[in-house]
Amino acid sequence: MKTVLLAFAIALGIITTAKADYPTLSVAQFAQISDDSLKVESLRSPYENDTITLVGMVAVPPCVDAAKNDFRPLLAGLNGIYVCVLRDTNQTLTTFAGVSILQTDTNDKETNFHTLKIGDIVRITVVVEPINGGGGGGNNFPSRYRTPACMVLPGTESALTVLKNQVGSFSYPKVTPSQFYQNTQFGQEYSIAEGAPYLRMPVTLENLTVFRNGGDVLLWDENTSTFISMADLSGYFTEKPHRFLDSEYSVFTNGQKIKKIRGYILPSFAFNQLQLFSIVPIFPSDVEAGPAPPEILGLSRSFDRLFPSSESTVSLSAVINTMNNPLNTDSLLVYYSKDNEPFVSTKLNADGAGYTAEIPAMPNNTIVRYYAVAIDKKGISSRFPLSGTLHYQVKDGIATIADILNPTQVPNSQMARNNYGVSVEGVVTTDTNDIRFGVIGRYITIQDSQNPFSALQVSAFNPLHPIYEFKRGDKVKISGKFSNTNNGWSITSPTEFELLTQQNNIDPIIIHADSLGKANAWNSSLEQWRGMLIEVRDLIILDTNAKNGRNNGAFAVASSLNPLRQNAFNVETNIGMIQYTTFDTLRQVLKREKPIIGYKISWIRGILSSNNQTYTIVPRTNDDFGTVATIFSDVETDVAVHPNPTSTSVTLPFEITENSKVIIVNSIGKIVETRLIDDSQITVNTLPVGQYFAYIVTANGEYKCRFNVMK
Repeated sequence: MKTVLLAFAIALGIITTAKADYPTLSVAQFAQISDDSLKVESLRSPYENDTITLVGMVAVPPCVDAAKNDFRPLLAGLNGIYVCVLRDTNQTLTTFAGVSILQTDTNDKETNFHTLKIGDIVRITVVVEPINGGGGGGNNFPSRYRTPACMVLPGTESALTVLKNQVGSFSYPKVTPSQFYQNTQFGQEYSIAEGAPYLRMPVTLENLTVFRNGGDVLLWDENTSTFISMADLSGYFTEKPHRFLDSEYSVFTNGQKIKKIRGYILPSFAFNQLQLFSIVPIFPSDVEAGPAPPEILGLSRSFDRLFPSSESTVSLSAVINTMNNPLNTDSLLVYYSKDNEPFVSTKLNADGAGYTAEIPAMPNNTIVRYYAVAIDKKGISSRFPLSGTLHYQVKDGIATIADILNPTQVPNSQMARNNYGVSVEGVVTTDTNDIRFGVIGRYITIQDSQNPFSALQVSAFNPLHPIYEFKRGDKVKISGKFSNTNNGWSITSPTEFELLTQQNNIDPIIIHADSLGKANAWNSSLEQWRGMLIEVRDLIILDTNAKNGRNNGAFAVASSLNPLRQNAFNVETNIGMIQYTTFDTLRQVLKREKPIIGYKISWIRGILSSNNQTYTIVPRTNDDFGTVATIFSDVETDVAVHPNPTSTSVTLPFEITENSKVIIVNSIGKIVETRLIDDSQITVNTLPVGQYFAYIVTANGEYKCRFNVMK
């Protein structure tokens, strides 16, 4: 009778009381993400760092086959730890009903975690921890995306109880990659609101195409032009040694069709960073693949000019893997089109280890699109690229920097730019007297207009290269390779360089402080000004550390009219030759100054850059700073507050307007609190005993006052 009642309670998802009085939740209750969290794209759990007890059904067991004493970790791709996916006992739920359970020590058998089988209904006590961004490019992973994972309490037999076993009848609803990712002008980005409900849930995807990059596999959906990564954690789908002997799998080929794949949506590492949404097949039967096509490994054009001239024939070269697919040599073709005219074909001819073709010269400003097709003797075909086309533009003469950084967009087409030859003319905005050598490498910056995307770094491996003799204000002509480096796009290894004129002036782009502070780097319209000379006005120093609170050589500033940390951006001190530093050692050795919290700066001028997720301005010299003064220096209206002294609050002698702000500064000039206020009473009961100054910003003006806190 007790067993029947327990099963009935589980089916209803009723919360029970667990041992040690830990709160007990169904998987669905734990996995739910509030609408408010989804609106701000936060996947953090309200139970983070708590110990809880979960009740759910095993959907993915920790081991290959516990019934046959095969205790190898099933998801061994996760560093050999035991991983189990629990579903809610209500098997009709298709969203917000999954959770990952981890046991990091596979030698710990006291918990009996390794004995779990599919269909086991369990009660398990766990500690909730966020999945860290980690290394391999994951250090910049926003903390709001760190989804919860549950860790089994080690060495605790009572942490796990198998309540019963029943046959699972999980459904695998059909989804598409576009439910997890969306295409933007900055590339593919997460669709958090639509994708998060499927985290750790079983799904099915259909009619996809394989794109491989080394060991990483992307699955591309032609209908929506979106990708999703396929993570092989079980080892049945790659040549990983931990499961390969059990599998009949052969490596997926670029262009191979995946008719159907089912698995779980899990976070995984691919392409050197944490991918929030990856499809993870568990067993060999989870993937239904089509025959392997001939593999076109690449199609490139000659690298001498990014923009071929109207007199140039363009040479193409292709690499095709013919090991498993004897080719029909008459069916190796390049198709090209001039300005949206019908495509014309030309043959790819064998040339040593590869294949080559030529596209004839085209008129100036022509857009040329092209792609390659290979068909083997069985009639199986592939193309490169998998979708759309590649393209280039014909240009005579010198291109603008904007032409290079922001080339003409062609729908469903890509323009290869890395390592192509370019020539530009522009005015030097930073020279080697502005940039400290040895911090991020030596370079100069040139800008050719105030239009968007009009600045570019130029660098050379040789620190004595003649380009480093150019000075700020010089107009120069430089030719070299256009390359994507750690510092972004730049011209490297200049082959030609010429001084045209001197003492030229570039006016800065005026940007509002709030625009910099509220934007996430690499995901904003501000990207059009990256590398260009900008000016930001009416600022206040909020912190001698960076916006994220770390001392990395930058200090945080914000608009003096909106002085909140969430609106702050960074001012870099390690790169430019300026008087400020955030490091005490440099302050002592180099006789530099530390920024003073609460001081106002009338304007700062410099080069727009970014540090992790925050935009940064890089001043070049002390001349890039306007007037620096105490926060109260230009506030003439001094008001009296009451009661004074106080232990709880003070009241202002005027009405407060909407969105007013108060900055409270202690007796040594440090900002101790910044917040919005909606009435004339300012609460100060959390402040230590001492003397304070308050700076109030309202729609009607700015005010200052003084008060004392006593307990």
